[in-house]
Amino acid sequence: MWWWILIWVLLFVAALVALGLVGWRVVRRGIALGRELATSAETVSRETSALRAASEHFRPEPSVLVDPDAAPDPRRRRDRRGRGHHAARRARRSRA
Repeated sequence: MWWWILIWVLLFVAALVALGLVGWRVVRRGIALGRELATSAETVSRETSALRAASEHFRPEPSVLVDPDAAPDPRRRRDRRGRGHHAARRARRSRA
């Protein structure tokens, strides 16, 4: 009857060893993931600082800064009919 106890103890120890090995693999993968995240964070930080340095010298077009609720400049006429319309209009004027 004592050998049953020995079998159960061996099974319990084998289960502990298997769980320990699986746990160690998870810890190693977690450490590798931490290293990858650190490398990625350094890359993103470096690229962000490069973009920030490049954007310091950027000057947007003045039209971007115009208030959209402001009245349009009366000196500037916007015709949305396109260039072909103007050419046809000039041709009609020259015939008349």
